[in-house]
Amino acid sequence: PRVEVSTSGVETIERELKRFGPQLVISSRPRSLNWPNVLAWVELSMDPLKASRIYVCGRYSQVVNPTLERLFAVVEEVEQHTRANVDS
Repeated sequence: PRVEVSTSGVETIERELKRFGPQLVISSRPRSLNWPNVLAWVELSMDPLKASRIYVCGRYSQVVNPTLERLFAVVEEVEQHTRANVDS
């Protein structure tokens, strides 16, 4: 309930990143280092047999065909990290 979501096509993602300023991006595009305020980037593989790349708060992992539950766990982790930084 505390998460604001915006969607974008691959062709307009750069413009949306500037406009929306997200902390988490889920995309088929590779992570961009041009966006330092993005705490997490999930690069979803379009091939269910190939690993998707997940970057969260400086950590990196790969998951083949991540479940919706796994993606929600990333959202929750970013939310907790953001809340901890606001509280401190």
